Formats: sequence, structure tokens, C-alpha cells
Amino acid sequence: MKLVATKEKHGQPHRSKALEAEAPRPKKQLTLEADIGELRMVIGNRGMERLLARRQIHRQTGVLQRNPVPDASAPAGAPEAPAPAATPEAPAAGDQRPAVEVHPETEPEEIVFEEGSYIGDAEFYARALPKNKYYAERPPQAGWPYSPELKALWEQGNYDEFAGQVASIQYFRFKLADDKVDGVLGPATSKALLKFQPPEAPAASPVKPESDDPTLKNHPAAIRILTPVHQGFGEYKEAEKEYNAAHRELEKAKKADKASKEAQRQTALTTMEEKRASARAAMAAARQAVAGLTASEFAGAEGELKRVREFINRELNANTIYYAQGFNANILFSSEKAAAARTCNMTVISMMLEALGKSTKDYVGDDLSATAAQFAEQLGVYNARPEDLASLRMPDFLQLVAIDEAGGRKEAAGKITAHSFIIAVARRFGLKLSKVKGGQVVARGEEEDYFLSTKYTSNLDIIGALYRPAYNEAAKAINKDETYKSLKGSEREAYKQKYIQDHTEVRRKKYLGNVTQWIEIDTFAQDELNALQTELNAPSLADPTKAKSFAEVRVRLDKTIAALREYETSIPKELSGKSKEFKKIIAVLEKARNRGASKPDAHPKDLKNLFDEKGKDDPLKGLRSNLEKYENLKTIYEKLEKEEGLEELVPVDDYKASIIPTMQMAIDSGNQVMVNLDNHFVRLQSADEEGIIIDDPGNRWGENTRITWEQARKSGYFQHYLMLSP
Repeated sequence: MKLVATKEKHGQPHRSKALEAEAPRPKKQLTLEADIGELRMVIGNRGMERLLARRQIHRQTGVLQRNPVPDASAPAGAPEAPAPAATPEAPAAGDQRPAVEVHPETEPEEIVFEEGSYIGDAEFYARALPKNKYYAERPPQAGWPYSPELKALWEQGNYDEFAGQVASIQYFRFKLADDKVDGVLGPATSKALLKFQPPEAPAASPVKPESDDPTLKNHPAAIRILTPVHQGFGEYKEAEKEYNAAHRELEKAKKADKASKEAQRQTALTTMEEKRASARAAMAAARQAVAGLTASEFAGAEGELKRVREFINRELNANTIYYAQGFNANILFSSEKAAAARTCNMTVISMMLEALGKSTKDYVGDDLSATAAQFAEQLGVYNARPEDLASLRMPDFLQLVAIDEAGGRKEAAGKITAHSFIIAVARRFGLKLSKVKGGQVVARGEEEDYFLSTKYTSNLDIIGALYRPAYNEAAKAINKDETYKSLKGSEREAYKQKYIQDHTEVRRKKYLGNVTQWIEIDTFAQDELNALQTELNAPSLADPTKAKSFAEVRVRLDKTIAALREYETSIPKELSGKSKEFKKIIAVLEKARNRGASKPDAHPKDLKNLFDEKGKDDPLKGLRSNLEKYENLKTIYEKLEKEEGLEELVPVDDYKASIIPTMQMAIDSGNQVMVNLDNHFVRLQSADEEGIIIDDPGNRWGENTRITWEQARKSGYFQHYLMLSP
């Protein structure tokens, strides 16, 4: 007997995107001969075990069952335990059902699915769990999860079942594409679901963040740990204000008053450094105290301990020392930029170290005194005692660490933007890499040296590289615009937004034009090389049983090199990168030609091996890769011409839903997060439905900056990110 399973929705076969709308989905045959291992590969181990545990796949036969016969040996209401493996010849141990007798020629028996079940693999459920937990604590709509069935699954701790049910709703009811189905009951799915059914409970006020919960704020442990931090941080901020005031007075002072104002600045600077050291010590003590908390001092045991610890970690993350890169010593400069314009990375790592209670004493490495002496003049600008390494501004100390790590100033200046180098510097202070996996924060491998990607990394890279530079350029240019300067209030703001939009559109068209030219250039090269490869693969004219000799392909090779060289001269100067690529291809072909010419009667192996898809010099392999990327870029730039293009590429609700749970879990656990956006890095303070709060080292007033998700998307926030733990 063979069983046929067809998924149906409201009596109609569920349609496949790959088929015409009129064509029903082909029936899936599940037979005695079906390989359970093959099915396991499709739905994953966890999905397979769920079916087995529910008896939806018979352990003997591999037959999918919609309404399986209950196990007679199990007491009513008792949870099912996984049964031992069974062979097709004998039932599983403890299984009282008779083995199914099947005749190969028995007619199929049809099983009908009312709506269908979406079955994910282990990775699918692991991704969904932390996000669903986040929305359970911070419901996007009142009454979450909106139905008795979903509520029961959640309250019973059947989190995988819950995600599977949500995924089924997304896939079958809302007809989301496969890559949009995530099993997460977040804002978008909640909004859509409530159109179909009202919430189970009457509308209620949204749950307040736990940071507003007075029981957490007033908990003895929180008061004990946070009070010294708040006090130390407050005193530091007051000293910082005094220093900033003294600094402004110096900038405005007349020449005759410069000396006295500089003395006042130095006094304020010394005081600020002392208060900074005190605040740092308080933070270090607080981090140790949090790590030492135990359930014994909490009435609610582990649950209460967890909530209080998370609250304290959030508070510590929001009350830490901020640095602006504009005050960094001019050490890691480049030929184009001063260190203040290119050391956001070292500055963010500095803030992360401060937030974890780390100081220069935690540095593990060579003595930096000699290096500091070389740059005493630069260090003396914004450090009261440049000879005292322990008192240096942390970003300046990290510049010295970078020099030691790279082996020289010039080498460090060239590496500071590389993710791997940033990680190497952080590890000099004993920091470890971490990530969120399976609903919890776990350590990453010691050999890992890269930042983490997000769901929309590739699109955010492209979007950020368009919108952020366009915004920055427009923001500078508009200050010289006479019309803008003449306007006030809402008219002025509207004019500014239109100005930025127009500036962005000019840049988009320029980028699109460049990509179109890249495609044209590389397509020409690809056609020429394809013709050469065809000639190489053809049999010899003299003896069809043999491959062509070098002498027989020489004409085609010469023609290809000549064509590429001539085309290269026509490439515009602004596309100099393409000229370099052409010259490299020509050089590789000429090298192969010189070797082949020494043995004209032999088959040109060197030339043939260039097109083997393996070597780094394979020109066709590189061109195919380029063209694939360029076509993707072209598609994205074309979509961004329309107002809705940005939302299509990175839906804002899904964007934030893919970020918030992970970032909140990182911060709640006491980790630090460095966020990579277009050509910049910032430190993350918090993430919620409204947006993110960051410490941006890019200007003097970048502390506690609120960024909406729409703004974050345009600047490419979370292209990549780095989580660090002490």
C-alpha cells in the first residue's frame, strides 16, 4: 500500500510559487520504501523528531499519518516519550500496534491536511525563540499572542510548536514567501493576525520596559551596586562640563588671555581625569558585584535574580564614559586624514572597555612607554600628564596599543579599519567574542576574527553607501544655500528634506551609471575570454583526436590580448579600477603566451589551466563573480528610484524585529555591542521599538543619540556588529 499526502487549504490544493496559478501542487508520495533519512535532511532533525514524537511518521514504515492511532501502552494524558528505533520488519519496543501489512499493489489512501503544517529545522526554531521571548515581554499589540491555541503553546513552554504554528499562519494564511516566514509573532504578523481575529483579552496598556519597574529599580541589590556608579558617573559628567567650558573659553580668548585660559583648561583637565578614574573604578566594582550575585539573596530565586541582573546591566550600559574622536591625539593619521577623522573604531572600543570597568591596567602586552614618548607632543594636547600611561584618555592609549599590535605607526594606521585588527586590539584587554545562539549568549571561538552579519547585511551595505554620504554632503552644502538660509520653521525643514532627496537622487543616478558601465566593460572581457576558451577546448584541425597545439591557438590568443588592450585605453579615468583589472588579465595572458611560445607544437597547458575554475588568476571566474554582484547592485539602485524601493529591500518592521531581540539579549547579559554602519562605528546603548540609542564618537555631542529605525536603515546600521564580553 502507498499513502499519498496532499496539503489542502480550505478545500483547495495549496499552490506552489514555482507553478502557474491554475496548476495544483504535485502530490507527495510517501511509501514503505521512502527513506526517513532523506526526509530528515529536508525538515531537519528537530522537525523529524517532532513528527516521530507525535506519531505523524510511523517509526516502522515511514508513512506520514494525519490522525495516528494513540499508543495503547501510554496512560491517558501522559506525555509521549521517544520510542526506540524500529526496523520495517518489527514494531518499536513498547509499541502495541500491529505492524502494518502493506501490499505493493494496494491503491493509494489519501490523507487530507486542513491547512498544512510548516516544519522548520533546529536552526529555524533557534532563531525564532529569542525574538518570540522578546515580544512576549514587550508585546507589539495588546493581547499577545492573540489566540487560545497560541497562548496555550506559549504558556506550556512548547516554544518550537508555537513558532511552527506562527510559521504556518504566515505561510498558508498570509501567503508569505518562504524567505519571509520566520515563526516570529512580531509587529507585522501581529498586525496582520489581528485583522483576522480580535485579541483574546480586552485591550490593555503596553507592557512597560523593565527598566521602569520600581521593584527592580528599588531592589536592594540594584541600589547597592548602582548607587556608587551613578554617583561616580555624575561627578565625572560635572567635571567634564567644567572642562568643556574651560576649553570653549580658551578657544574664544584673546591672545593676551590665552596663557591664563590654558592654565584653567589644564586644571579642569586634571580634575576631569581624576573623576574619570573614580567613575571607572566604580564601574569595575559594579561589574564584579553583578558577576557575584547569587539566588540566595533573592526571594524569587533564579527568576528574580535574572530580572535584577538584566536591569543592572542595562543601567550600567547607559551610565558609562563617552569619548569623542575629535579629541583623539593625532597619532594614527593617514596621508588624507588626521587621526580625529579616522579613529572611530579605537574610540568605540575605548567606550566598551570603560563600560566593562576595564582600564589601562588590564592591557596585556609590551611596555608602551617608549612608544608614548615618541608621541608626547600629540598626547599632551588633551592629556594633562601624557607621560603617565594610566591617566591617558583610553582612545589615545589604544592608539599606542594598535602600534604595538601592528609593529609600527604606519602599519597600524593602515589596519585600524579592518575588523580583524579591531578584534585583535580588544583581545589585548582580555575581552572575548560572543554571540546570541539558541536564545542565549554564547562564546565564539578563539580563532574567530570577524564581525557578525545580520539578516539584511548585503542590502544595508549598499543602501548605507548611498544614503549616508549623500546626507552628509547635502548637510554641508545646504548651509551655503541662500534660499535655505532665508527660510524658517517648517518651510526651512521641508526645503532641507527636499534638498537631501535631490542630492541623494543625483548620487543614485551616478552609482547606477557606474554599475552599468562596469557591466558593459566586464561583459566585453568575458566575451573575448569565452571565445579564447572555446578555441582552447576545440580539437586539433590536424588530428581531431588530439587537443590543439599552442601554434593553433596563437592567433586567437593574440587577437584576445589586442582586443583587451585596445578596450582598456577607452575606459574612463574615473573607472581606473577597471583599467587595473584589464591590465592584470592582459599580464596573465601574456605570461601564458610567452611560456607557450617556447613549445609551439605542444598543447598550451599553462593557458588552459587559467580557465580551470580553481586558481585565483582564472579571469573568467573573477568576471562572472563581478557581473553577478554588479547585476545585484544595478537592481537595487533601480529599485531605490521609487519611494517604496527602500521598504521593499529592507522592510522596516522586519529589520528591527531581526535586530532588537539579539541586541537586547546582549545588553541584558552584560555584553558590549559595537555597531558597524557605512564607513563608521558606534557603541550601542539600547534597542527598542522606537529605535536605538547610541554613543556616536563622530562629534562632541554624540552621546545618548536616538536613531529611529528609518534613519538607521538609511545609514546602514547593523551591516555588521561585534559583541564583546569581559
